[in-house]
Amino acid sequence: MGRKAVSYFYITVAAVLWGVTGFFTKTLTGYGFTPSEMNLVRNMIAALIIGAVFFITDRGIFKIRSIKDFLGIASIAVFGYCTYGAAYVVAINETSVGVAGALFYTYPAFVLVLSRFMFGEKITPKKVAVIVITTIGCLFVSGALETKGASYSASGIFFGVVSGFTFALYNVLGKKYLSGYSAKTVTFYLFFVAIFVFSAAANPVDTISKVTASGAWLSMAGFAIAISILPYLLHLKGLEHVEASKASIISTTEPISAMLLGCFVYNESPTPLKIAGIALIVDSVCLMSSKIGEGAERQK
Repeated sequence: MGRKAVSYFYITVAAVLWGVTGFFTKTLTGYGFTPSEMNLVRNMIAALIIGAVFFITDRGIFKIRSIKDFLGIASIAVFGYCTYGAAYVVAINETSVGVAGALFYTYPAFVLVLSRFMFGEKITPKKVAVIVITTIGCLFVSGALETKGASYSASGIFFGVVSGFTFALYNVLGKKYLSGYSAKTVTFYLFFVAIFVFSAAANPVDTISKVTASGAWLSMAGFAIAISILPYLLHLKGLEHVEASKASIISTTEPISAMLLGCFVYNESPTPLKIAGIALIVDSVCLMSSKIGEGAERQK
C-alpha cells in the first residue's frame, strides 16, 4: 500500500472516530457538563497523555524552532480547532443538530478555495463536482430536509457557516505547518493552546472538581482518546501526503458513522433520504479517488 493510500486510510479512520462524538457528548451532558467544560477537560487529558508518551519515546516533538512558528501552530488551535467547535455548538443550539451539521459540511468548498490561494492547488471541474455531490449527500444524511415547519435564527445559520469556514482553516493551516513539523508536534501544541482558550470559558479548578465529584473521569478519558488524540493525530498525519481539498472530502464520511451510531446505539431508523445521502457521499469519495476528469493534472 502506497503512502497516499495509507494517508487516505488515516483520514477515513479519523472521520469515523469524529462520527462518534455524539455518543460522548450525550453521556457527558447527562453528567451536567457544559460544552466548554467538556472541551477543557478533554484537551487537558489529551495534552497530558500525548505529552507523557512522547516525553518517554520522542522528546524531539516538543521542539519549536521559533516564536513565529509557535504562533503559527497556535493559530491552528485558536482560529481552527477551538473556534469551529464553539461556533458549531452555537449553531446547534440556535438551529438543530441536522441543520448545523449540514452547514458545517460546507467546509470542503472553503478548503478548495483556501487551498488554491495558499498552496496553488488546482480547482478542477472534477473537484467542484465532487464537492457539490458531497454537500448534497451531507445535507441528506443530516436530516435537515426532513424537519418540517421549522424556522431558524440568522445567527444560527451564520455560526453554522462559520463552523465550516474555521474547520477549513484548521485543515489548510494544519497542512501549511506540517511542512516543517510532524503531526505529533502540531497535535500536542493544538491541545496545549486549547487548554488556555477554553479556560477562559470554564474555570479549570471548578471543572476538575466537578469531574471528580461526578465520577466521569473514565468517560472524559474516552472522549479525549477517541475524539481528540487518535483522530487529530491520524488526520494531520494523512495531510502530509494528501491535498487539503481531497482530505476534506474524505472526511465527509464522518456523518455516515454518526448515522450508523444513531441506528445501532440509539435505535434511530435510517430514512430513504439518509440512505441516498450515504450513497452520494460514497460516490463522491470514489469519484475523487479516480483519475477520471483529471486530464493532465499532476498527481501530488
